[in-house]
Amino acid sequence: MARSDRLGGLEPGTAVRSARAGLLALAALAAGCAGPTPWGRAPAAEDRPTMNSDADPRAGDLADAAVAQGAARWREGDAAECERLLREALAREPNHRAARMLLADLLADQGRVDESERELGERLRVDPRDAQAHHSLGLLLESTGRRDEALAAYRDAVRHEPENPLYILSLETLRVASPAVRHSAP
Repeated sequence: MARSDRLGGLEPGTAVRSARAGLLALAALAAGCAGPTPWGRAPAAEDRPTMNSDADPRAGDLADAAVAQGAARWREGDAAECERLLREALAREPNHRAARMLLADLLADQGRVDESERELGERLRVDPRDAQAHHSLGLLLESTGRRDEALAAYRDAVRHEPENPLYILSLETLRVASPAVRHSAP
């Protein structure tokens, strides 16, 4: 599929560069994303790791409840309580996808970029195929000016979910907006 076909006919150099934030928000809505961040989505049951046989079978349910409560606290403006609940969820179930992703978003929102990057790195250590984690890492890296690393993260997201319009748009708009990466291979 040609690059312009994946972007609905848009060619590099069009108004995409100036409308990046609006297009990302629209793509997130079109992709059916939900959550406190424009790129978040509710995790599916298969996204969560299975429990060890000797672990408390209620740990997953308790972690899910802590994540739901944490998200509610964040929406209410209580970031500190959200963080406490998410860390509690991760203490119960260290590989809990939703808790790790929401914590990374919360930390990034607070400007705690290094901590957010560590959380995303931990998520990718558990599941290197997690396209959303790659995309979130790309957003984080791009926001700090680390465009080459962001480009690599966006490429990984597209490799794992090649039909996701948000991931494609992020990759292509970074390539268009950055002369240093414009001539790099897709």
